[in-house]
Amino acid sequence: MSKLTGYSMGLIALLAGATRDAGAATLSEMRMINASQKPGMVVTCNRTSEIPQKGGAPVRIETLLTGVVLQNDGDRLAFDVTFTQRHSEQTDPFRTEKYRLTTELEATRQKLTVDPETIELSLPNARGLEETFLAGMKARPVSYDDYSRYRVLSATDYQILPGPDSPDAPVMHCTVRSASN
Repeated sequence: MSKLTGYSMGLIALLAGATRDAGAATLSEMRMINASQKPGMVVTCNRTSEIPQKGGAPVRIETLLTGVVLQNDGDRLAFDVTFTQRHSEQTDPFRTEKYRLTTELEATRQKLTVDPETIELSLPNARGLEETFLAGMKARPVSYDDYSRYRVLSATDYQILPGPDSPDAPVMHCTVRSASN
């Protein structure tokens, strides 16, 4: 997982920035997407990863990221985020993160800031590691993501493409909806 663990993996998707074709999304496209995300709306992103196992079937990990839009000030948005990972054959997650995320648009990337005081982390199968992971998340609350990682499918559906550090990772699929849907 990246330096910011789960939230750097897709939280930027909460803004729904994207590329139209092969090129990166522009700042004006990012602003258009931001304008469509009103307080109370929910952004949901998911992906399934397969981890090969020697002599056995691959382990499938389902990742779900949900962000509730709290505030929209144009180039700056605030979300309450829940990030979970679970083995596909199990119902309960093996990792859950919750936090307040603020995103700010810049010329070619967006800045992601997690409020360290709001971070909650649960590792039910590895309770002894929770404090270590939590300390790491709190130590690095700011990250950046380039607009080139996004592909718009429609006004409310988009994809987050793998980053250069993990080009073979699966694509994350995201959708924006009203809270009542």
